[in-house]
Parts: sequence; C-alpha cells; structure tokens
Amino acid sequence: VTDVIALFERLGYRHSGFLRGNDETREPNWMFVLDLDEKEEDQLLKQFDSQTRWAINKTKKLGIRVRVIDEEELDVFKAIMDHTAQRRGFSDHDISYYHQLFQTFGKNGRLQIVLAQLDLMDYQRRLCVQQEEVKNELARTDEQLAHMPGSRKLNKKRNVLLEDLHTVDRNLVEAEKMLADAPDGVLNLAAATFIGIGHEMMYLYSGAYRSYMHLHASYAIQWYRYII
Repeated sequence: VTDVIALFERLGYRHSGFLRGNDETREPNWMFVLDLDEKEEDQLLKQFDSQTRWAINKTKKLGIRVRVIDEEELDVFKAIMDHTAQRRGFSDHDISYYHQLFQTFGKNGRLQIVLAQLDLMDYQRRLCVQQEEVKNELARTDEQLAHMPGSRKLNKKRNVLLEDLHTVDRNLVEAEKMLADAPDGVLNLAAATFIGIGHEMMYLYSGAYRSYMHLHASYAIQWYRYII
C-alpha cells in the first residue's frame, strides 16, 4: 500500500488519509476483490460463508426477483438510498449525480442499477404451499406418534414442525401487512449500482429498507451479479 501511495504522490496526487465511513466527495478508500475467473456457480457458492449461502438460498426460496432499472426509474433507487443514508447516518449524492452516472456510463452499457423486489402474490402462494406441506408432514408425524407415543425422535420432529408452522403463519400475516407498502403488489426491498470496465465489475453504492432487511434482498443482488 505504501508503494502505491508513494507512486501517486510522485505523480502529483495528495493522500488524504484512510477515513472510515461514506464521503460523497471522495472515491472509496477500500475495495474487496473477488476473482471469478473459471469459477462455476456451485463452486463459488461452496466458497461462501455458511451464513451467506443460507441467505442466498433463502432469497431463492422467497422468490425475490432482481432486475436492472433504467434512468426513468431512478426515483425508486434514490428513495432506497435516502432511507439508507438516514438509517446509517451518511450523506448521499443528490439525484442529479446518479443521472450523471447514467449519462457517463449508461450509454455504453457499463452502468447497471439493480433493484431487488418481492411479488407479494407470488410470495403468499409460496407460503401457502409451504404451509400445506408442513401440515401434511405434521399429520403423518402425529399418526406415527399414535403408535409410538414415547418416541423421542418423533416428538422432537413434531416440535420442529410446529415451530415451522408458526413461522409460516407469522410470515403470511406479515405478507398481508406488506401490501400497504406496495399498492401494485410488488415490494421494493434493496438496490445497488454496478459499473463494469473491462473484465472488472465494481459494486459501488447500495441501500436497503430496514423493515425488510430480514429478507436478505442484498444477498439476492450480489448473487445475481455473480452469476450473470
């Protein structure tokens, strides 16, 4: 790092120190690099932390969808960024900055602003299917317990199924409440900007709504970028 700093200083740049947090007047101080060359999807997933794999698989199970938005939808992205800036206590660029990004990088396809959404009707259908599956398995377990009431394994399985059913029921109630934030039935969860130059894709700005962070939509965005 010191060699790089010295090189830039010889070229006339001034090093302003290693600052933490977000500063809209500066380029990022730190970057994490992941080499994706010759890595298959399954291989890449196995290399992630177990919690990361769990979150990615959960977004698939929930049916979270990721799509690239155009410049006309920047207000959706900006609303997420404004919420995130307030939540995390940093100052975000105004919307004209993001329009400029489109003008500079969007025309040649280098810029992508990606939005993660949840179709609530589809989500409710998935939950209902899951609810029915758990109920059926619970009924089979109760039938087995009728013949082996002292089975520790079956009793443990029944308790787990009851917890699963409670979770599904709670999620169905939550999904109904989510409709208040999504008049068209599609809920915006998180968004991020990516700029690609050559063989490199840079993950630059991102945000997510606090109320829906437990759905792990940011993981869906990252995985979407990895596999396309």
